[in-house]
Amino acid sequence: MIKIYDDVFDTTTQNHIENFVLDNNASWSFDAQTCTPGYKKHSAIDESPQIVRLFKRDGVEVEPFNYQPFERFLNGKYFYRCKSNILFQKKFGWFEEKRKVNMPHVDLYYSHVVILYYVNESDGDTVIYKEKYNGNGEAKYPSHLTELKRIKPKKGRLVVFDGLHYHASSNPRKNPYRCVINFDLI
Repeated sequence: MIKIYDDVFDTTTQNHIENFVLDNNASWSFDAQTCTPGYKKHSAIDESPQIVRLFKRDGVEVEPFNYQPFERFLNGKYFYRCKSNILFQKKFGWFEEKRKVNMPHVDLYYSHVVILYYVNESDGDTVIYKEKYNGNGEAKYPSHLTELKRIKPKKGRLVVFDGLHYHASSNPRKNPYRCVINFDLI
C-alpha cells in the first residue's frame, strides 16, 4: 500500500526542514548515479548524477538530524538509513520528450519501508512500480516494470510505501532542483 500525506507538517516546520537540509554549510557528496552500480540498463532509463547528504547509514548516525517530526510514521520500526538527495534540472529535449526516469531500484535487499519527504516545491516525479524485488540478491530489475503510482513532488508531501517495490526518481524539467529526504525503516 502506498500512503501519501500532503502538508504533513505546518508551514513553519516545512520551512525549518528545508532550511536545515539545504544549509549552505552542509556537507554534500557527489554520486555519479542515483542507485547501486550494476543495475541493468534499459532504453526507458536515463541515469543521472546527484548530490547526497547522509544522516544515518546502517543504523549509525553520520550527521545529526532531528527525526522527531517523522517518528509518528515509524509503526514499530526504526530509522536504519536516512539521506537527502538533490537532483538537478535536465534541459535536454530528448529527456523531456521521452519522460525518462532514473534507474528503478530498491534501497535495501530485505524487507523495509521507505518514507520519502519532499523538501522543496519542484517537479520530477517519483515512480513506484507494481513489481517487487524477489530476494535473489542480484542488483537488477525485472525485464518488465508496470507503473503502479506516479507521485508529483510537493513541498511538505510525505510518501510511505513497501520498500521492496521497485521505484525511480526523475529529474526536474521546470525547477532548478528537486530535494527529498529518503528514510529506510526496518
